[in-house]
Amino acid sequence: MIRGQKVCIRPMEREDLPFVQQLNADPVVRGRVVGWGWPSSLAEQTSWFDSQGRGGLTHRWMVERPDRKPIGVTGLWDVDWHNRNALTALKLGATPGAKGAGFGTDAIKAVMAFAFYDVGLAASIRINSVGQHCLAARIL
Repeated sequence: MIRGQKVCIRPMEREDLPFVQQLNADPVVRGRVVGWGWPSSLAEQTSWFDSQGRGGLTHRWMVERPDRKPIGVTGLWDVDWHNRNALTALKLGATPGAKGAGFGTDAIKAVMAFAFYDVGLAASIRINSVGQHCLAARIL
């Protein structure tokens, strides 16, 4: 588990898929995704989850409040061990009481600290962000 000051980040489990499916179906969340955001059925979400390799170059995690309520997803992918960098992003849902509470900033800071200090990435972390919701400008 990766711990921030306000959030906990843990590996995604099969039991998380209904939350992830709802997050991907939320038009507000999809509007903040770089590229395309597609709503999917729970069956499609499960098929996607089952097709993902464990470990390696892609790691997807759940973001939770201290009360263990899931509020989003994040991760590291396209991990390049030779150049010691990776890509990260964050999807947070419209959880009541979460907006403006600093959960997103804390999640990105926790992932970056993990990537640099625990994993040993060094060169850079590329952050996908959209418009006014760009945490990277505040964090980096």
